[in-house]
Amino acid sequence: MERDLPDVDSTTATGIMGPKPSPQPDLERPQVAMGQASALEFSVVLQRFDRCPLGLSLAEIDGKIQIVGLGDGIVFLWNQKNEERAIGVQDFLVEVNGISQDVQYMLRELRSAQVLQLRLRREGKSLQDEEVASRQDSPGSRKKNQALHSIEILLEEKEAHEDQIREQKLAMLSLSILPGPHDDQVWNLAAEWCMDHTLLYEDVGFVKAFGFHALDSKAWGQVQETRLELHVVEHVEMAGHTWYIVQCSLQPNVDTSSLLTWQAPRRLQQLRGDLHNRLKHINNEENYYRIFKDTPFPHVGGVPGTTARLKAWLFPLGGPA
Repeated sequence: MERDLPDVDSTTATGIMGPKPSPQPDLERPQVAMGQASALEFSVVLQRFDRCPLGLSLAEIDGKIQIVGLGDGIVFLWNQKNEERAIGVQDFLVEVNGISQDVQYMLRELRSAQVLQLRLRREGKSLQDEEVASRQDSPGSRKKNQALHSIEILLEEKEAHEDQIREQKLAMLSLSILPGPHDDQVWNLAAEWCMDHTLLYEDVGFVKAFGFHALDSKAWGQVQETRLELHVVEHVEMAGHTWYIVQCSLQPNVDTSSLLTWQAPRRLQQLRGDLHNRLKHINNEENYYRIFKDTPFPHVGGVPGTTARLKAWLFPLGGPA
């Protein structure tokens, strides 16, 4: 009985570059399985990386996982460099990171693990057949070269995108921490920054570095109250954008010496996406509108009165955090 299995590449596009795998075990030369003279078993080790799919289509046949299709991706790269252990259509997936026999657990590991140590079985072909097929299907064809070139382009785009995000984050930090004036390049880079480009779970470690102890992103670890204050002090026009300078402070009520203050220059769209929308998300709409019913968030477009409206919207956020 044969049935198609879910796409194993469904999660690869959103992953991040994982840590380099531990030293890989020596991969033995392909071996003929004991008791099955026509079955060839071999091992491969694959490393996932961002925006590159695995490139496998799978089906379950009589309780076994069989490869029924190959595409561009990590497996293609492996095959280019490892002809003796090239993964092929009709190969059976025997083991995934030490997991065997259980199809669902094997698939789960195949989708989620950054490093994949796979063991495969190829039935009905001898080692001599494999050597002949390898010579007949050597790399260098136009189609393979085009696919490899496409992957190289994706990797270059990924690196450029990560560099751009890093520059945007550094620019925003410069505006918040370093005294001005700042040149237009810094303002332009910071204008494209958004909170989605940061690791949101860093907040506990961040406030701890300044003496504030939190259990998680929603609960302080201290018994005493901690006060948060947010005030718009002015707006400025820089590099073609309107910026609202938000003065921020965080202070435990019992310790006035631990006052933490900083300025957060933000465009209106950044305040909307990174603060307003997140508040609506973590609170249901009924609670949100109960708090802000008299002080709605400013409209799009920076119309006259935006600064005053933003000041009023930030005011309910002040007080015990």
